[in-house]
Amino acid sequence: MTELLLIYFGTINLVTFLCALGDRLLARYGWFRVPEKALLALAWVGGSPAAKLVQILSGHKSLAMNYTTSLHLIVMLQVCLSLAVWGAVYTGRVKTEEATVLETWIGHVAQEEEEEPPKPKRFGPGS
Repeated sequence: MTELLLIYFGTINLVTFLCALGDRLLARYGWFRVPEKALLALAWVGGSPAAKLVQILSGHKSLAMNYTTSLHLIVMLQVCLSLAVWGAVYTGRVKTEEATVLETWIGHVAQEEEEEPPKPKRFGPGS
């Protein structure tokens, strides 16, 4: 499951990066442009890091206030949603395979730390 999510987000960010950068290059020559709705849709489905990166690096649509405001709202909503999902998994309200493996590992490490090493035997009088 985790690998599929990484592949998905990697692919969608690559596509978003190429579309936004391509739009920036096409704008310099006055050719066909990628519609803002398409770029925002790509950002909404997971490509917001790439869209924001292109905006920061190349100034892409930095003067288009509707696009910039919409992109910022998308990023904020995605951050809030990610924190909510993380909080639900972390507090145990939602069980995932990864969370179960992590809890098992943490419990195993805690048990190892609690065990005290055996005390050495004393030899001689009073032992």
